[in-house]
Amino acid sequence: MDSMNKQSLIKFRTMEKFLRLMTLMVVMFCFTIFTTTTKAQVQPPKNTAPTTVSTVNTQDIDYEVAPDGILKWSMAYWPKFQADLDLDRVKGNIATILNNDIEIVDLESKISGIPKKITIVDNGFEVKIGREILKINLSDLDFDSPLGVKQGTSNDLSPVTKTLSKGNMFCYVETPVNGRMTRTYFSEYKVQFNKNITFNFETRNLEMAKKMADNLFFIQHPVIDKKTKAELARFEPLAASYHALKLKPPVSEDQRRYIVQANAANKLKQFSKAIELYNKAIDIDATAYPAAYLNVALLQAQKHKIYEAIYYMKKYLMLEPESVDARSAQDKIYEWEGML
Repeated sequence: MDSMNKQSLIKFRTMEKFLRLMTLMVVMFCFTIFTTTTKAQVQPPKNTAPTTVSTVNTQDIDYEVAPDGILKWSMAYWPKFQADLDLDRVKGNIATILNNDIEIVDLESKISGIPKKITIVDNGFEVKIGREILKINLSDLDFDSPLGVKQGTSNDLSPVTKTLSKGNMFCYVETPVNGRMTRTYFSEYKVQFNKNITFNFETRNLEMAKKMADNLFFIQHPVIDKKTKAELARFEPLAASYHALKLKPPVSEDQRRYIVQANAANKLKQFSKAIELYNKAIDIDATAYPAAYLNVALLQAQKHKIYEAIYYMKKYLMLEPESVDARSAQDKIYEWEGML
C-alpha cells in the first residue's frame, strides 16, 4: 500500500513539474509576443522634421470614381505636344473629330449628346445639341486634372440605359444629385477637357480620342508654361530672403501635423490628399519645410501632372540648391522635360 502511495506521489509531482514548466513556457511566449508587437507599433514622431516621401516612378495611371461610386476610369493615353501645329489647324482638327458622332457632355449646363452643327469661333466652338447651343471655350483650361484619354470600366451598373445614335452606343447612369436625377454618361474612352466638358469615344475610336487629347494639349502647353514661369519669378525674392537667414525658420506644430498626415496619405497611395496636405503646410510657412516642394513634385509626377512636378521641383531647388538631393532633383526635371 505504501509502495502504491509512493508511486502515486511521484506521478503527481512529475505532473506538477510538467504543468509548471508548461505555464512558464506560455508566459514566456506571451511576453515575447507582447514585446514584438510593441516594437512593431508606429512610434510617435520625434521632435524633428518628418522625412520626405521616397522617390516614386512615374506611372501612366489615374483613377476616377463617378458620383454614383460605381464607375471607374483609368488613364489610357497621355497627350504629346506637337510643335508643328498652329491654332487654326488645331481648331480644324477638333472640328473634324467632333463631326464623327462624338458625344459631348457638359456637367454645368446639363447639355449632352452628339453635336449636329459645329461652328468655329474666335475662342473655341459652338455646337448644337438637340435644340441647345453649347459653347466650348478653349481658353477655359483646368489645371487641376491631367488631360488625357481615360478608359472606362463598369461593374454591376444599375440602372443603366443604352441609347443608339447612327450606330454608336452610349450608356449613362442616372443618379440623384442635389434632389434631381443626373445622367453620368460614359463610353469606352473619354477626354476630360476641363472640370465640366467631356468628350466620349467608342472603343474603335481610341486613335481619334488620342488626336483630340493631343490637339487640346497643344492649346494648354503655352498657357501652362507662361503661368509657371510667372509664379516662379514671384517666388525668387522669397527664396533669396530664405538664403539670407542665418537661422532658418522652424517647422511649427500646425505644419508638422499636416506633414505627418501627408506622409501617411502617401503611404496609402492617396496622392491627391497628400498633395493637398503638403500644400496646407506650405500655406502656413512657405520656407520652413522646403522638402514639401520636393514631395509634391514627386507626387504630381505620380499623377502625371508633369508641368506641376517641374514647377514644384524648381521651387525646391530655389530653396535648397546645395542639398544632398539637388543633383537627383535637377535630373528629375530633365527627365520630366523630356516627357513634354
